[in-house]
Amino acid sequence: MIHKLFFLIIILFLFSDAPKTRQTISMTVDKELWKLRFVTPLHKKIDCSKKLYAVCVQHNYQIGKGMCLIRLSECLSRMNQYDEALKLLYKSEDIAIRMDNDSLLLYSEFGKAVQYGRLRQTGSAVALIEKCFSRANCIRSADARHLFRSQLYAYKAFFLAGVYSSSRYRTLLRLHLNSMKEYEKIRYETESNYTYNNVGYYYSLMKKNDSAEYFLNKILKNKHCRNNHDIISTAQLNMAELYMADNRIDQAKKYLDSARIMSGPDKDYFHLFVLYGLYGKVYGKLRDEPNRLKYAELETEYENKYRDDERKEYSKAITFLMMKELEIQQIAKSRLHGMIIIAVLVTAALSLLVCYFFCRKRKAGEELKITELLNQSQINTLKKKVAYSYLEVIEMAKRNDALFVTVYKELYPDFYKKLLAVQPSLTLVELKVCFCIFLKFSTKEIADYTYVSIKTIQNRKNKLRKRFFIDEKANI
Repeated sequence: MIHKLFFLIIILFLFSDAPKTRQTISMTVDKELWKLRFVTPLHKKIDCSKKLYAVCVQHNYQIGKGMCLIRLSECLSRMNQYDEALKLLYKSEDIAIRMDNDSLLLYSEFGKAVQYGRLRQTGSAVALIEKCFSRANCIRSADARHLFRSQLYAYKAFFLAGVYSSSRYRTLLRLHLNSMKEYEKIRYETESNYTYNNVGYYYSLMKKNDSAEYFLNKILKNKHCRNNHDIISTAQLNMAELYMADNRIDQAKKYLDSARIMSGPDKDYFHLFVLYGLYGKVYGKLRDEPNRLKYAELETEYENKYRDDERKEYSKAITFLMMKELEIQQIAKSRLHGMIIIAVLVTAALSLLVCYFFCRKRKAGEELKITELLNQSQINTLKKKVAYSYLEVIEMAKRNDALFVTVYKELYPDFYKKLLAVQPSLTLVELKVCFCIFLKFSTKEIADYTYVSIKTIQNRKNKLRKRFFIDEKANI
């Protein structure tokens, strides 16, 4: 009934002309994707996933596309098509990265962890599982989060079972018990629960048969599990093995017969070779040699088929992973080359900038040096000129040259202006005496050069003291 309703919804999505909002489409697709976790058998799950994917493509629902790819990868993985499963997971991861969606990326990484574990790359698988544990809180739905954590515990135990010895059964059992506790936190019953199977199986390995029988019976008596042939047949096989260990052969055979009926045409080779192997042990204990040989041959046949399929798909998957790793290395190498080129260009640019500033500073220094040299040359020239002019004006004063006052004004204009500022009405004779005093001539020298008496020069100096308001006793 549920599947009919699901297909009706799909048909309505694909062929109805009525307008639908993106929110309605996404909610419906998400609901169907949640139900798809518990759909069996595999071919129905694959068909439903493909139809849902078509709906998501038509309505451009990217998150739904990614989740559909994850569901398809789960189916292909159970069919041992590991390389195809990995390709779908990488596509889903690309969608998650483009959309920056944490939950979709989380589910994609978990799917990759499952594939790595099945390919016996236990270290990578467990590392991804631990990474998923640390980020599980990004799942908003509480039910989805509990189911996800339940699967994380279960798969971590599966992966570690390949490297742990029998003395570590207690650790593995603890992981499965944690998985069961997470599963029991889900608020409504679902049609799929492998946790009791796993717990029962590890209790049987630890020789705690009463506990093992309790959990296996819990599955067989659960009405929600009756339509799930995978869970029921697995529980029946575990129960048969448990009764064989207690030498309850008749009961073991009864459960094997029920498991054989449950094993439909799409049952995988692994399940069948385990089933026929247990049949062989039962008939061996019953001392029925013909049937023991018959089931031993069937066990060998299906085991060989399982090993061949697994080897072929394993080789393809490893090749795919190697190509992916090579692609990642090439991308990393190209990025490294790009960074090296950028670093070289930046270094070259900085070197040119440093050279430019160095040359500029050097040029400025040279220009400053040249300017200083030119200034020094000008100063020396001026000094020479001043010295020459000074000597020339002294000679003119000694000769009592008529141009003495005129040349002196041009040579010492500042001194002349200061004199006029204090006493603007100085006569030519007074100016000549002032100039001679500035040139450090004595009274006698001034008298000799101007052809007057010493007394006259003294009188002129006294007048200048009065005019410039200088003390009479001051020597000028």
